Amino acid sequence: MKKIALFVPTLLIMAAAMTARAGVMVLPANDSLAAAGAWTNVPFSYADDGLYTVGIGAANGSKNFRVGLADPADTVNQRITGVVIYAKCYLAGSKGKLQLVPFYDEVQGTASAPLGLSSTELTRSFDITIQRTQWQWEDIKNLSVQFKPKTVRTYYANHIFAVVTSIDTLAVPSKHSFVFEPIATPETVGVAFPLGIRVLDSLGGLLGTYNGSVLIGDQTGTVNPFTVNFVNGLAAASVTVSDTLRSDFIVINDGLANDTSGLFDAVNSGLHHFTVDSIGMQIKDLPFAISLSARDFFDDTVTAFTGRADLWDKTGTLTPDSTGAFTAGVWSGSVNVGAGSNSDSIFISYYNGKVIAGVSNGFWVDDPLGVETGKPLEGLGGTVRINILPNPLYRKAEFSVYSPKAGTARIIVYNLLGQKAAQKDLGNMNAGTVNINWELGSALPQGVYFAVLQIAGKSAAYKKLVILK
Repeated sequence: MKKIALFVPTLLIMAAAMTARAGVMVLPANDSLAAAGAWTNVPFSYADDGLYTVGIGAANGSKNFRVGLADPADTVNQRITGVVIYAKCYLAGSKGKLQLVPFYDEVQGTASAPLGLSSTELTRSFDITIQRTQWQWEDIKNLSVQFKPKTVRTYYANHIFAVVTSIDTLAVPSKHSFVFEPIATPETVGVAFPLGIRVLDSLGGLLGTYNGSVLIGDQTGTVNPFTVNFVNGLAAASVTVSDTLRSDFIVINDGLANDTSGLFDAVNSGLHHFTVDSIGMQIKDLPFAISLSARDFFDDTVTAFTGRADLWDKTGTLTPDSTGAFTAGVWSGSVNVGAGSNSDSIFISYYNGKVIAGVSNGFWVDDPLGVETGKPLEGLGGTVRINILPNPLYRKAEFSVYSPKAGTARIIVYNLLGQKAAQKDLGNMNAGTVNINWELGSALPQGVYFAVLQIAGKSAAYKKLVILK
């Protein structure tokens, strides 16, 4: 069994107090201290809540931001054994780099090596334990973290925080060790594998009184989940590693015992998911082109993939129901949706021993006959029309709508992505023609739109319109 000191650079350590009287504190970011470059919503990095601090990085690291951390609590008789800083984040596009930089009372410490990121959200860590000979709690109070991108990409920071482990100096330590079940090699990046750990007492027997959760880590700093839960001295979990590394290993440390698994390779074996180029507004029964890419975990195109994938959509009317053979990891073709929908999506799947999947953006499918379910609009007894003059328009236009019967009416304007851009309620419209002046051009940017007339809550007619500036 390989032993490892607490100063391993990528070590992630425990996050819950144990019966062995080790302690931990998770200190989230809670203060915006400095920012260079245009970073929006820095407070969104304070919690793991799906809200993001967003900004564009620079290759020289000049566009960055720094956050303070929550103060520690309950520190009496607690001696610090480890300090790790980390960030949960991703970037737009392909691979990029990030550095995590500690600051001690406004003085910059040693930065991490460049940490790899991709379009898949990861948590990257940096163990800073060795940057102090003996950590004091006042050092923790003055600790802050700089988020420092090293690539010209758009970065999304979800959560920045630190983990501080400590032991109770008044407690009598319970000697124990961790033993890992063998891990197969290689393991595939982004694919879950089983992890089993036992706690042994000083005589080598199972320590059945050991219960609770411990954070684990690996040399890439990307292992997920970060906790394993012990019940009666045993832990079993399904974990993933999200970066490639030869001779990786899992490490566990509760402040009193520090052990590692056997070595294994984390490799990128190829196909991980599919992506779909953005799809705009479409018309029912009118073929349109889509383009799919086979991607690996890091969102690079898998050029060796030549398989065929299954296709379907939310309405269940998509044709064809499969792609042709991919060429150099890409397939482009024509598809058709046979029903209207205000929020359709196309799904892709491929089976090679496990299901590989992908999904498009949501898009709107208009039904020229007026009904989103694809059935004829009943009860109007004639043709419904909408006209727009002038078209293209600059500011104001006259919308002329005709319905053979009365009903509650409204006009909804959609952009080419199928997103609602504007709406005008017409109230209870009488049968016949109604003319409405609408200063739409002042409210919307230049572009192509579709105006949809709804009668009694159902789409009855549509018209393409162009706004010029």
